[in-house]
Amino acid sequence: DNNRRQIRIQKKRLEQSDADFRLRTIDVISRVQQAYWELGFALRDQQNQLANLNLSRENLKRVEAQIAIGTKAPLERAEVQTELANREAALLISVQNVSIAENNLKQLMFKDPTAPEWGAQITPTDTPKFDSTPVNLNDVLKEARENRPELRRLRLDNDINAIDIQYFKNQT
Repeated sequence: DNNRRQIRIQKKRLEQSDADFRLRTIDVISRVQQAYWELGFALRDQQNQLANLNLSRENLKRVEAQIAIGTKAPLERAEVQTELANREAALLISVQNVSIAENNLKQLMFKDPTAPEWGAQITPTDTPKFDSTPVNLNDVLKEARENRPELRRLRLDNDINAIDIQYFKNQT
């Protein structure tokens, strides 16, 4: 009868809402993790750019000393100064990328941009790790198919359609 059909459908819809919640949770967690690692990599890039700038400054000092004693031509100073300017520009771009990555992470963490925590600097503490253990591809794919919330939702839609088909066949 229709009442039992509705009960069975609502049970499936409850499972669908659970699958939707899991999907949303997975999405939020993965976006936060991605923003966290982007911030970590942007900070690392900023450190590298600063080190490059310091090396260019040392190179300029060496070239200046060599020009002073006459072993290098004054034209080489212009080359080094150009390289130094390029390094400074790269550092400024990396500082901007750190700021953007930090703001992206803060937007995911804090609802209110006027919160006092918004002004705090976020510094990632984790470092990327590489695991060299072999992975059984078939087992991983099977587990992935079983645990995908959107696939579970589609299976539940299929179950609801089967309930409807069974009910309408019975009604005819």
